[in-house]
Amino acid sequence: MSLEIERLLAMNRAAYTAVRGNFRPGMTEKDVEELILDAYRRMAGDGFTFCGDIVGGKRSADMEGGATDYVLQTGDALILDLQPQIDGVFCDTTRTFFVGEPGDAVRAVYGAVKETLLRLEKRLHSGVQACTLYTEMQNVLREYGHCCPHHAGHGIGRNLEIRPEFLPEVSETVIAGEIVALEPGVYREGSFGIRLENNYLITLHGCQSLFDYSLDIDDFVLGG
Repeated sequence: MSLEIERLLAMNRAAYTAVRGNFRPGMTEKDVEELILDAYRRMAGDGFTFCGDIVGGKRSADMEGGATDYVLQTGDALILDLQPQIDGVFCDTTRTFFVGEPGDAVRAVYGAVKETLLRLEKRLHSGVQACTLYTEMQNVLREYGHCCPHHAGHGIGRNLEIRPEFLPEVSETVIAGEIVALEPGVYREGSFGIRLENNYLITLHGCQSLFDYSLDIDDFVLGG
């Protein structure tokens, strides 16, 4: 399955790069979705299915949702949580983009989410409990004055199966050879949301990141 995941992750790299290179003022969420789907088609033809979250502006604070006719505005955050699927196997990565230069407050939240992701990576290894990863996510975010209203991540398998979810009540452990996602996020009601997500192969003593794509906020600033 890891080879299939690698193919799908390459599609997501191409999709994010397409958005970075082709976004223009006046585009809607659906226009962005078409950029993503065009990138997928160039790599996989029509042999894929797609679901995910494409939410901009105040909708990004709602965490999830499909693309709409909303025209993206300067100052908007844009969450792209992409889950392409081929032959029942899927990957699941998220990057948050910004229309125009993000302000200091947004940069501070982004920095907290990025730091949380990087610190979660260090706790990810065979035998760690799902609830431990959830607690670690909330502890790091709390250092910055934030919390996350959803899971810290989940397993990746077939047909969008996401067990185990990294939640406080889940004691199930991850094991070597499994592929999982980590996805901390912070959401300011009525304003903006920021989420970052990478995929990892679990090893005996740690994890291997499978998605070597930038986390630098300045790489996700779109022309406003």
